[in-house]
Amino acid sequence: MKLLQVKGASYAYPPETIFQHVDFAVEAGEILTILGPNGIGKSTLLRCIVNLLKLRSGEVLIAGKPLHMFSNRELAQLVGFIPQLTQQVYNYVVRDYVVMGRASQVGYLSRPSKKDFALAEEALAELKLSHFADRPYNQLSGGEQQRVNFARILVQQPKLIILDEPTSALDLGNQMLVLKMIRQLAEKGFGVIMTTHDPNQALRLDTQVGLADKENRTFRFGTSEELLTSEKLSTAYDTPIIVTRTVEADQKVCVPLEVK
Repeated sequence: MKLLQVKGASYAYPPETIFQHVDFAVEAGEILTILGPNGIGKSTLLRCIVNLLKLRSGEVLIAGKPLHMFSNRELAQLVGFIPQLTQQVYNYVVRDYVVMGRASQVGYLSRPSKKDFALAEEALAELKLSHFADRPYNQLSGGEQQRVNFARILVQQPKLIILDEPTSALDLGNQMLVLKMIRQLAEKGFGVIMTTHDPNQALRLDTQVGLADKENRTFRFGTSEELLTSEKLSTAYDTPIIVTRTVEADQKVCVPLEVK
């Protein structure tokens, strides 16, 4: 059974249609990278999938069950969501912040158990973050915070992980680290959806892709080989782009050309 199915999804901020006729699915162990320029509706689509916004039409199915049939707690047991990294005001220490990922698994008004804290410690150790356990979350750098967010998702133990531009506030080194972590999550059997405005990240992951179609206010889905071409990327970003392969890294890269 597919973890996620989106069928005929449309959304609008009246009178403007943000996206329409969106259809795709994600299975366990699969990464889907949704990309396109700013303002095309990538974040809005994700917020509809996690029930923070309501579709105008269409439906979302999680593990074959319509989204509207889930309680918030039930949805959190299956879907983990990391929004765009912004300035945080949480004054929790990292250990307590991570163990909050167990909220959907802990009974109402119950306190986290020793098992829950043990899972938090394991996640921090797996991501080499144990030395941050007693530090306030809001005193970490952006890259450190994002790694802690991944630890919190591991503790939550969902089936589907949704990441909204997870590298947008990070330096190049931390971007590569996050992409590596995303690949490792898929290898563990999680389904992963991420958005980005950088085609090079989708080329590096070389997985399923959703590419913005500005003219029709939708997204086209397929493999990176099918969609990440010079012609299609140039149209999506409204700027000349070539896709070529670097000899040194044996890796496809996207190179914007000077606008004349």
